[in-house]
Amino acid sequence: MITVSDLEEVREELLEIFPDAVRGSVCKSHWGKGRKVLHLMYGFSADTAFGYKLVAKGSLYYFTPWDTNYGDEAEWAESDILNCVNRIKDQFKGQKCSIDRPVNIG
Repeated sequence: MITVSDLEEVREELLEIFPDAVRGSVCKSHWGKGRKVLHLMYGFSADTAFGYKLVAKGSLYYFTPWDTNYGDEAEWAESDILNCVNRIKDQFKGQKCSIDRPVNIG
C-alpha cells in the first residue's frame, strides 16, 4: 500500500520538473475510501483546466493526464517509486512544468 510519505518522496524527486507539485487527497465519506493524489501540474485555457497527476491506488502509481473536457485516464502505472520517478523524468526530459495560478493570493 502506498503511503502519504511515499507520495512526498516522489514529489521531492520531481521538484526540478514540477516545482509546484502539491499533494492532495479526496475522501468520499459515504464509501469510506480515499484517494491519494500528487498534482504535478495544472493550468487553464479559455475553456478548460488541464494537467498531470499521479494517483496512488493500492500498490500502484498511476500517471494520469486530465482535462475538464475529456476527463482523466491513466496513461501508465508503476509499482516501484524509483521506476515511477525515472519514467516521469524520461517522459519530460528536463522540461519545467509549473502550476498555473489564475488568482494571486496575498
